[in-house]
Amino acid sequence: MVSCAASMSGINITRMADGKLAKHWEETDALGMMQQLGVIPAPAQTG
Repeated sequence: MVSCAASMSGINITRMADGKLAKHWEETDALGMMQQLGVIPAPAQTG
């Protein structure tokens, strides 16, 4: 069994109008999560 842990950051923005949900936006850092899991290589570090 393989065990791994990763974190994902993101933001949710909700716009309300007249007491009701008017719009909802969500952005997450899926690329960062996939790099943590080793699915996509992280960029080479310089310096």
